[in-house]
Amino acid sequence: MENVTVLHAGPSCLRTTQTIVVVILTAAKTITAFDHERKEIERTTMEEMLMATKQKPVREFRLGRIRAAVWANQSEDGRVRFNTTVSRLYHDGTRWQDTTSYGRDDLPLVSKVVHMAHVWIWEQDDSVLEIPGVD
Repeated sequence: MENVTVLHAGPSCLRTTQTIVVVILTAAKTITAFDHERKEIERTTMEEMLMATKQKPVREFRLGRIRAAVWANQSEDGRVRFNTTVSRLYHDGTRWQDTTSYGRDDLPLVSKVVHMAHVWIWEQDDSVLEIPGVD
């Protein structure tokens, strides 16, 4: 039979061990909460930066929930080029979203807002249009 040494810990040693465990658990919770808070701040800051630098359309056309947004981009030769995006707005129960998927009843409105955007683009004079955020 092997020799076994039994150590008896007194009540003060047990209280110290319990205190250490409580301190470790509290520190772990604090670190987890801090990490969650830091990630939330980083996410919010990133969203704010994206929103601040996000270019806005120079013109929008909307019929019901169908929207055509016209975007202006300056080319290397200094001319303004236009692009158009078309989307359908919908509410998902908590907030407004948009999609590029259209139902049968949406298509006539898509055609009309695209035509409106096309006419507006043709009416523009490159020399007088200012693009927001471009010097």
